[in-house]
Amino acid sequence: MSIEEQMKAVPNTLTSVKGTGLVYAAGIIAEIGDINRFKNQAALAKFAGICWSKYQSGKYTADNTHLIASGNRYLRYYFMEAANKVRMHDTEFNASMNLSTVRHSRQLLREHSH
Repeated sequence: MSIEEQMKAVPNTLTSVKGTGLVYAAGIIAEIGDINRFKNQAALAKFAGICWSKYQSGKYTADNTHLIASGNRYLRYYFMEAANKVRMHDTEFNASMNLSTVRHSRQLLREHSH
């Protein structure tokens, strides 16, 4: 049975997002399994390994940290690839991503120039 035939039996809205096709949607659904097992979107992000690590000391909290290294690498792959496809097909999302990248780069330059 093809992915397309199998996906017809699964109600999902992932494929309604411009650029997210059946393969990425099927991969995301397969890796997540039962979505109800996650308390919230932060729990799902942590499971996928697409959340930032935290660094705190006293009252100080670091702003620039790295992505956590643990998590489901296959789900992280599907999320990242799907986001890249959306970026390629959705001009508004692409502009938002570019603006975020520019802001983040400027913030890093300011922090490291002091």
